[in-house]
Amino acid sequence: MTARVYTFFTAVFFCISAAFPATNARLAVENIAKFLTDSKSVTIRYVPISDSQVLQPQIICIMGDKFKLNSNEMAVWYDGKTQWTYLTDTKEVSITEPTPEELAGINPLLILGTLLQHYSAKNVPDDNDTGAVELVPNTNVEGQLPISKMRISYKKTDYSPKKITVEFNAGNSLELQVKSITKGINYPHSTFVFNKKQLPQADIIDLR
Repeated sequence: MTARVYTFFTAVFFCISAAFPATNARLAVENIAKFLTDSKSVTIRYVPISDSQVLQPQIICIMGDKFKLNSNEMAVWYDGKTQWTYLTDTKEVSITEPTPEELAGINPLLILGTLLQHYSAKNVPDDNDTGAVELVPNTNVEGQLPISKMRISYKKTDYSPKKITVEFNAGNSLELQVKSITKGINYPHSTFVFNKKQLPQADIIDLR
Protein backbone atom coordinates (compact mmCIF):
# COMPACT_ATOMS: atom_id res chain seq x y z
CA MET A 1 0.00 0.00 0.00
CA THR A 2 1.51 3.34 -1.05
CA ALA A 3 1.98 6.15 1.42
CA ARG A 4 -0.71 8.21 -0.36
CA VAL A 5 -3.27 5.42 -0.19
CA TYR A 6 -2.11 4.60 3.32
CA THR A 7 -3.10 8.14 4.31
CA PHE A 8 -6.71 7.14 3.76
CA PHE A 9 -6.54 3.57 5.07
CA THR A 10 -4.36 3.82 8.16
CA ALA A 11 -3.06 7.09 9.98
CA VAL A 12 -9.64 4.46 16.52
CA PHE A 13 -6.64 2.08 19.54
CA PHE A 14 -7.83 0.49 22.28
CA CYS A 15 -10.37 -13.46 29.56
CA ILE A 16 -13.84 -11.73 28.70
CA SER A 17 -16.07 -14.54 27.48
CA ALA A 18 -18.16 -14.17 24.34
CA ALA A 19 -21.02 -15.60 26.37
CA PHE A 20 -21.36 -12.38 28.38
CA PRO A 21 -24.34 -10.17 27.48
CA ALA A 22 -23.87 -7.87 24.49
CA THR A 23 -24.70 -4.86 26.66
CA ASN A 24 -21.44 -5.46 28.58
CA ALA A 25 -19.53 -5.29 25.30
CA ARG A 26 -21.24 -2.00 24.42
CA LEU A 27 -20.32 -0.65 27.83
CA ALA A 28 -16.71 -1.66 27.26
CA VAL A 29 -16.61 0.25 23.96
CA GLU A 30 -18.17 3.27 25.65
CA ASN A 31 -15.56 3.09 28.43
CA ILE A 32 -12.71 2.83 25.91
CA ALA A 33 -14.05 5.89 24.10
CA LYS A 34 -14.44 7.69 27.46
CA PHE A 35 -10.82 6.87 28.37
CA LEU A 36 -9.72 8.60 25.18
CA THR A 37 -11.94 11.67 25.56
CA ASP A 38 -12.19 12.39 29.29
CA SER A 39 -9.12 14.63 29.34
CA LYS A 40 -8.04 17.68 27.38
CA SER A 41 -6.09 15.59 24.89
CA VAL A 42 -4.59 12.16 24.28
CA THR A 43 -1.24 11.38 22.64
CA ILE A 44 -0.77 7.83 21.42
CA ARG A 45 2.39 6.14 20.18
CA TYR A 46 1.73 3.00 18.15
CA VAL A 47 2.99 0.72 15.40
CA PRO A 48 0.64 0.25 12.43
CA ILE A 49 0.56 -3.00 10.46
CA SER A 50 -1.13 -2.63 7.08
CA ASP A 51 -2.01 -5.84 5.23
CA SER A 52 0.62 -7.74 7.29
CA GLN A 53 3.30 -5.13 6.50
CA VAL A 54 4.85 -3.48 9.56
CA LEU A 55 5.07 0.26 8.97
CA GLN A 56 6.99 3.06 10.66
CA PRO A 57 5.92 3.90 14.24
CA GLN A 58 3.49 6.79 14.47
CA ILE A 59 2.41 9.36 17.03
CA ILE A 60 -1.09 10.82 16.97
CA CYS A 61 -2.22 13.75 19.13
CA ILE A 62 -6.00 14.02 19.46
CA MET A 63 -7.82 16.94 21.03
CA GLY A 64 -11.58 17.06 20.53
CA ASP A 65 -12.27 16.63 16.81
CA LYS A 66 -8.73 17.69 15.85
CA PHE A 67 -5.59 15.59 15.43
CA LYS A 68 -1.94 15.69 14.35
CA LEU A 69 -0.23 12.52 13.12
CA ASN A 70 3.53 12.10 12.67
CA SER A 71 5.76 9.37 11.23
CA ASN A 72 8.97 9.22 9.21
CA GLU A 73 6.88 8.82 6.04
CA MET A 74 4.29 11.53 6.47
CA ALA A 75 2.60 14.13 8.65
CA VAL A 76 -1.11 14.85 8.84
CA TRP A 77 -2.86 17.88 10.34
CA TYR A 78 -6.64 18.04 10.83
CA ASP A 79 -8.41 21.01 12.41
CA GLY A 80 -11.88 19.48 12.52
CA LYS A 81 -12.69 20.31 8.89
CA THR A 82 -9.59 20.62 6.72
CA GLN A 83 -6.83 18.02 6.44
CA TRP A 84 -3.26 18.63 5.26
CA THR A 85 -1.20 15.55 4.37
CA TYR A 86 2.55 15.88 3.79
CA LEU A 87 4.44 12.98 2.20
CA THR A 88 8.19 13.04 2.81
CA ASP A 89 9.09 11.16 -0.38
CA THR A 90 7.27 13.55 -2.75
CA LYS A 91 7.50 16.69 -0.58
CA GLU A 92 3.88 17.43 -1.43
CA VAL A 93 1.09 18.66 0.82
CA SER A 94 -2.42 17.69 -0.26
CA ILE A 95 -5.37 19.62 1.17
CA THR A 96 -8.71 17.85 1.55
CA GLU A 97 -11.91 17.90 3.58
CA PRO A 98 -12.17 14.21 4.52
CA THR A 99 -15.39 12.30 5.06
CA PRO A 100 -15.95 10.31 8.28
CA GLU A 101 -15.14 7.17 6.27
CA GLU A 102 -11.79 8.59 5.20
CA LEU A 103 -11.02 9.61 8.78
CA ALA A 104 -11.73 6.03 9.84
CA GLY A 105 -9.17 4.86 7.31
CA ILE A 106 -6.54 7.22 8.68
CA ASN A 107 -7.04 6.04 12.24
CA PRO A 108 -10.02 4.08 13.62
CA LEU A 109 -9.56 5.78 17.00
CA LEU A 110 -11.01 8.93 15.50
CA ILE A 111 -14.48 7.41 15.11
CA LEU A 112 -14.52 5.02 18.06
CA GLY A 113 -17.05 7.08 19.99
CA THR A 114 -19.62 6.91 17.17
CA LEU A 115 -19.24 3.25 16.15
CA LEU A 116 -22.08 2.00 18.34
CA GLN A 117 -24.56 3.97 16.24
CA HIS A 118 -24.16 1.48 13.39
CA TYR A 119 -22.22 -1.48 14.85
CA SER A 120 -23.07 -4.31 17.24
CA ALA A 121 -20.53 -5.29 19.90
CA LYS A 122 -19.77 -8.63 21.52
CA ASN A 123 -17.12 -9.81 23.96
CA VAL A 124 -14.42 -12.16 22.65
CA PRO A 125 -11.75 -14.13 24.57
CA ASP A 126 -8.35 -12.54 25.21
CA ASP A 127 -5.53 -12.65 27.81
CA ASN A 128 -6.33 -12.76 31.52
CA ASP A 129 -5.51 -9.09 32.11
CA THR A 130 -6.91 -7.94 28.78
CA GLY A 131 -10.49 -7.62 27.59
CA ALA A 132 -11.53 -7.66 23.95
CA VAL A 133 -14.61 -6.69 22.00
CA GLU A 134 -15.53 -7.25 18.38
CA LEU A 135 -17.72 -4.87 16.39
CA VAL A 136 -19.60 -5.74 13.19
CA PRO A 137 -22.09 -3.61 11.22
CA ASN A 138 -25.75 -3.89 12.07
CA THR A 139 -27.75 -5.90 9.52
CA ASN A 140 -29.51 -2.84 8.09
CA VAL A 141 -26.21 -1.14 7.15
CA GLU A 142 -24.06 -4.18 6.36
CA GLY A 143 -21.94 -3.55 3.27
CA GLN A 144 -22.60 0.20 3.37
CA LEU A 145 -19.88 1.09 5.88
CA PRO A 146 -16.11 1.14 5.25
CA ILE A 147 -15.28 -1.16 8.19
CA SER A 148 -16.55 -4.74 8.04
CA LYS A 149 -15.09 -5.82 11.39
CA MET A 150 -13.10 -4.30 14.24
CA ARG A 151 -11.53 -5.97 17.26
CA ILE A 152 -10.36 -3.86 20.21
CA SER A 153 -8.14 -5.25 22.97
CA TYR A 154 -7.95 -3.18 26.14
CA LYS A 155 -6.62 -3.23 29.70
CA LYS A 156 -9.31 -4.33 32.10
CA THR A 157 -8.03 -2.00 34.83
CA ASP A 158 -8.67 1.30 33.01
CA TYR A 159 -10.05 0.45 29.53
CA SER A 160 -6.98 1.88 27.82
CA PRO A 161 -6.65 0.39 24.31
CA LYS A 162 -3.78 -2.03 23.63
CA LYS A 163 -4.47 -3.16 20.07
CA ILE A 164 -7.03 -2.52 17.35
CA THR A 165 -7.49 -4.78 14.35
CA VAL A 166 -9.65 -3.51 11.50
CA GLU A 167 -10.94 -5.25 8.39
CA PHE A 168 -12.20 -2.94 5.65
CA ASN A 169 -14.87 -3.74 3.07
CA ALA A 170 -12.31 -3.02 0.36
CA GLY A 171 -10.42 -6.16 1.46
CA ASN A 172 -7.46 -4.51 3.20
CA SER A 173 -6.69 -4.65 6.90
CA LEU A 174 -5.03 -2.48 9.52
CA GLU A 175 -3.66 -3.26 12.96
CA LEU A 176 -2.58 -0.68 15.52
CA GLN A 177 -0.31 -1.89 18.32
CA VAL A 178 -0.35 0.71 21.08
CA LYS A 179 2.99 1.39 22.80
CA SER A 180 2.15 4.33 25.08
CA ILE A 181 -0.63 6.78 25.90
CA THR A 182 -0.23 10.25 27.43
CA LYS A 183 -3.26 12.31 28.46
CA GLY A 184 -3.94 15.94 29.33
CA ILE A 185 -1.42 17.93 27.26
CA ASN A 186 -2.80 21.38 26.38
CA TYR A 187 -1.99 21.68 22.67
CA PRO A 188 -2.51 25.08 20.97
CA HIS A 189 -4.85 25.13 17.96
CA SER A 190 -1.86 25.75 15.68
CA THR A 191 -0.71 22.17 16.41
CA PHE A 192 -3.47 20.92 14.13
CA VAL A 193 -2.99 23.34 11.23
CA PHE A 194 -0.32 23.08 8.52
CA ASN A 195 2.21 25.91 8.65
CA LYS A 196 3.82 26.59 5.26
CA LYS A 197 6.75 28.31 6.99
CA GLN A 198 7.78 24.99 8.55
CA LEU A 199 7.95 23.26 5.14
CA PRO A 200 8.71 26.07 2.64
CA GLN A 201 9.93 23.56 0.03
CA ALA A 202 6.63 21.64 -0.08
CA ASP A 203 4.38 21.79 -3.14
CA ILE A 204 0.73 22.49 -2.20
CA ILE A 205 -2.01 20.49 -3.95
CA ASP A 206 -5.52 21.71 -3.07
CA LEU A 207 -8.00 18.88 -3.65
CA ARG A 208 -11.00 20.46 -1.95
